[in-house]
Amino acid sequence: TQTERWMLLAEACELDFYAGTASCSYGMWQILGVNAGKLGFRDPMHMIEVMYEGYDGQWECFLRYCKWAGCTNALIKGYWQTFERIYNGGGHNGAYARKLAHHQSEARRRVA
Repeated sequence: TQTERWMLLAEACELDFYAGTASCSYGMWQILGVNAGKLGFRDPMHMIEVMYEGYDGQWECFLRYCKWAGCTNALIKGYWQTFERIYNGGGHNGAYARKLAHHQSEARRRVA
């Protein structure tokens, strides 16, 4: 359960706060805390605090990650298979790419 996951994180942080916060993924886009320094945050807790500010903080972390990972161009151009490979790594067999393409088509349909 979610409660059990929060308890596990609390236990990990009791042992080693930095390692505990670095070992989890956060936010809408599940960005690992271990990436915080690479994204320009002081530490994982600083990244978590920015995400906690709300939607804008979530977007800020996502865009910082995309820039660091090198998938901004694929995101902008809608190259979903490339974006999936860079953002999530291999092994997803296009599942995320198909979902992103579907949502892109739906958004375009609604705007048209």
